[in-house]
Amino acid sequence: MVNPSDERVKTHKWFRWQQRPPEPDLPVPDLKAFVPEGAPPAAALIADRTAQALAGWPILSLRLLGTMKGNQAFGSNPGKWARAHLGDVIDPFCICPGDRCRFDDCPAGQLMGRHATEGRPEGEAWAPLVVRANDMPTGKVSERTSLKMEVVLAGEQSINQAPMFIEALKDLPPPPPKAPVVSWSTVQALVLGDEGELRFRKVDMSGPPPLLHLERLAEPKVRRTRLTMTFLTATPLSRMGEEGRPTADLTLIVDRMTRSMGAWMGRTGHKGPRLPVDDLLRSAAAATISSDNSRVIEIPAGMMGAAGARDAASAGRVPALTGSITWKGEFTALAPLLRAAHHLGMGPGRQHGLGQIVIR
Repeated sequence: MVNPSDERVKTHKWFRWQQRPPEPDLPVPDLKAFVPEGAPPAAALIADRTAQALAGWPILSLRLLGTMKGNQAFGSNPGKWARAHLGDVIDPFCICPGDRCRFDDCPAGQLMGRHATEGRPEGEAWAPLVVRANDMPTGKVSERTSLKMEVVLAGEQSINQAPMFIEALKDLPPPPPKAPVVSWSTVQALVLGDEGELRFRKVDMSGPPPLLHLERLAEPKVRRTRLTMTFLTATPLSRMGEEGRPTADLTLIVDRMTRSMGAWMGRTGHKGPRLPVDDLLRSAAAATISSDNSRVIEIPAGMMGAAGARDAASAGRVPALTGSITWKGEFTALAPLLRAAHHLGMGPGRQHGLGQIVIR
């Protein structure tokens, strides 16, 4: 006898050959950059205006050399570990109440921007601190492993806290439970030589800080008619809320490079003239792709540094570019911008080691 309260309805028994095939995913559109109409001015004029925009922006590039005692799994992106480690070094100087560093006069905030001091490392997209960890080992590392990474500080407030940061590196606080013991034996600064060459020298903070003058950079050499850009770490190119697939289009890359660098300069208190974005885009539009060995991967959206992103795993994933691309064209106008991006990186997430590029 059928129970009248049983409202379960029998359904047809579908065999696999009777099931409807899955609907194909809609194609993801390519990211585009708007190029203003008109011809660009002389390449030398654009390069000179770019150098003037970069002049006076205080940059301090440090290289840390040390060792690690204990086992550690860095994974494919050691920049995440480096950012967490630097947070353990800097956060003891935080004077903000609660679990977020948010006061403008906080020494920790001036070094790393507004960020969470507990839980998963996160912070603002345009933090004044950049981690370059492409020389760090990947995967699992064993006892007595040599470590080498670079830390870039941008802006006067951040550089004013550099002596405190360097002293903290020499006398590290006890590591968290089950974390390896790290010791940094040498801290060097990237400086310009008498003939414009770049070299690392041991840091001496007793006098003025050894700033890196971006407008005077002569390295790396940028060839006039051929440009190769290698993305050492994942480089996201999409803006906030923008959906699309990054491509090898040089105008797209220059557009996102100028946007990120311009926003970063403004957030770190630079008062110089703005970058000649329109003319840089017009110059990049004339380049053609010679070879494209890039590929698109997906990274956690939380690594891009959205302020307040407490859980990177719940923020979804975004496409990012890796590999290398070669273009043909005229690159004299882009040379100062490309040299600066070579040392600073591009795009959001640089505090987690993203956006590291090499120009040649």
